[in-house]
Amino acid sequence: MGKKITDLSHAITLLGLDKLFAIVRLAALKNSLGKVERLDRFWDSATEVAELSANLAKKLTGLDPHVAYTLGMMHDCGIPLMLESFNSYKAFLREGNGNDLLSVREAEIDRYSVDHFRLGAEVARHWFMPEEVCQAIEHQADYLNVLEDKIECTDDAKMLVCILILAKNISSIYRRFWRIYDNNDAMSELTPVLSDFVGAMEQKDLDGC
Repeated sequence: MGKKITDLSHAITLLGLDKLFAIVRLAALKNSLGKVERLDRFWDSATEVAELSANLAKKLTGLDPHVAYTLGMMHDCGIPLMLESFNSYKAFLREGNGNDLLSVREAEIDRYSVDHFRLGAEVARHWFMPEEVCQAIEHQADYLNVLEDKIECTDDAKMLVCILILAKNISSIYRRFWRIYDNNDAMSELTPVLSDFVGAMEQKDLDGC
């Protein structure tokens, strides 16, 4: 904007109700999940992934960027609950640093009988998030099976999974480049994700003809 906005009503008008509700809902969720310990780094990472997800959705798809932003903010929201529920989970995260998402999920189920992806999806449903967001959170570790239609998801959920995987990879690469902190997370296999993007975009062009 050309000038600083100091009036709340003006800010709400510029944001629009959809964006405003998303901000309020996410702020309330963040406060409710912040009771365990300081999670500044966790939320900084979530915010970065959310911004990237929104930009990817806006530039590459016809999906609502606000929905993609919500997914980015909530994609790991099960982690604070795992920290609250299990005293050993913080050490578990350190031990699993560098493992791929499927390995993390399997290790969580083996040790805690629940994984943070499914837990995060249930949190999202409890907070009345769009169902495609809930599906994308739950199945992000299984994204290859999602893209091969081995797991039933809506088309929007499948595209959101693609957006999330790309956003997480971009975020991970640049955190490493900036040396904000050491990051040994396993990189996702992007070829199927990008192929699905291309297919969706080609279909969108055909539908528009």
